[in-house]
Amino acid sequence: MEALQRLHNRGSISTGYNIDNSFVQEYNNARRVSMYYGGFGGSAPTNTKATISFWFKLAALNGGAANWKLLDTQNSQFGVMPEGGTYDSSIYCAGQNESLFKLVSTAKFRDTSAWYHMCVVCDSTLSTASDRVKVYINGVRITDWSTANYPAQNASFRHIGENTTHHVGHDVNAGKPYAYYADMYYIFDQAKDVTDFGEFDEDTGIWKPIEYTGTFGSYGYYWDFSNASNYAEDQSGNDASTGQMTGQSISTTTAMQSTDTPTNNFCLINTLQPADQTVTNGATVWSNTVANSWRSSVANTGVNNGKWYYEITIDTGGYNMVGITGENGINTLLGTYLGASADATNASYGYLGNGVIYNNAGTPTTGLPTFGGGNIISCALDMDNGYVYFAKNGSWINSGDPTSGSSGTGGWALYDSSETQFFASSIYGSSDTLKYNFGGFYFTTISTAETDANGYGTFEYAPPTGYYALCSKNLAEFG
Repeated sequence: MEALQRLHNRGSISTGYNIDNSFVQEYNNARRVSMYYGGFGGSAPTNTKATISFWFKLAALNGGAANWKLLDTQNSQFGVMPEGGTYDSSIYCAGQNESLFKLVSTAKFRDTSAWYHMCVVCDSTLSTASDRVKVYINGVRITDWSTANYPAQNASFRHIGENTTHHVGHDVNAGKPYAYYADMYYIFDQAKDVTDFGEFDEDTGIWKPIEYTGTFGSYGYYWDFSNASNYAEDQSGNDASTGQMTGQSISTTTAMQSTDTPTNNFCLINTLQPADQTVTNGATVWSNTVANSWRSSVANTGVNNGKWYYEITIDTGGYNMVGITGENGINTLLGTYLGASADATNASYGYLGNGVIYNNAGTPTTGLPTFGGGNIISCALDMDNGYVYFAKNGSWINSGDPTSGSSGTGGWALYDSSETQFFASSIYGSSDTLKYNFGGFYFTTISTAETDANGYGTFEYAPPTGYYALCSKNLAEFG
């Protein structure tokens, strides 16, 4: 089975409950969602119970911040310490600037291809100190902490106060993560159970979201990020009924809404790249930082079966390549370009901007259409018949016909179609940037918004008949 079917939630096969949207935030960028609370008559509410529940997908690990505050509520933070930071990808939860409680997990969380569910259940009325704050990741309670300071009995969890703001992603630059967020709840003055928000799939054992059917309390909220004009629109009913909450989205000049969610997880760039490469914007944009040198990037999801489609926009001209690589060649590929190796067992294909397609141990194909800044290169990978096809701005080069099946008309035959294949690209030099579009999130606005036959993905050009966006729902059907 393909790479998504492992231990963590890389997209539930069937849930009966679909999450349609997520919110994408970028480190060192003002893209965050905030909700302002006010009008409490001059006094902040107090509560001895509270529940936080949300899904997140880390788009990178080395954000350079000491802690990533995925949710910041009245100086109480819930997030992850990035690799290289103070706690090296541990779960971090703190109340009232760590004076109320502070928990840092011994376990590390470094999977950038998976969705994680965090649930924090607070109840200071309990006699056992360690039960006053319970933290669950993917339905499993964390009990092994490198730091564990619990609140005093009957302490107030003052997560919401007079004239305060809740932030998805902290409002201080040093605390902003690379992350996707989905299905975010704050339940006021109630200690809910983690099973109110998710369950283990009976076939796979994967933790998956379910619809929350409980109440929210007087000042609770629910963000589903479905309204692109106001990402912080409260869906709990409190916003409309009380008038005490006002949502505001920050820096909406760039796309922030995504269809990459815990119920349909999309492929992204593999961010475990060498340090001399930069991956940004929800792991969809990458650049080489080394002058006069080749570097390559690879997708985080490989395929063995089915037919798959993706696009890359060439941000600037220069020497850029779009293509695929076999699994065996990934480690040697990252420091060079697609098709560079003379060893067919490390097979990769790269369509270069000068109109040449390079392939391992094969004669380059020359005289093809050239491309440069502003062009969109499409790649169609037919794993069922063993061919790869390329298009420039929607026109398939080499008279290619991705629907031709076993004849492979205008395509390039894979050396070994049984080997797992990954979408990939290469850049020469430090002045170019490539923008991947796997269908779930794209950095800028797409004018035509084409989807595959299942209605998944958002592309500039329609995928060929029988080809699909590389996401977990399509993988469950065709992968």
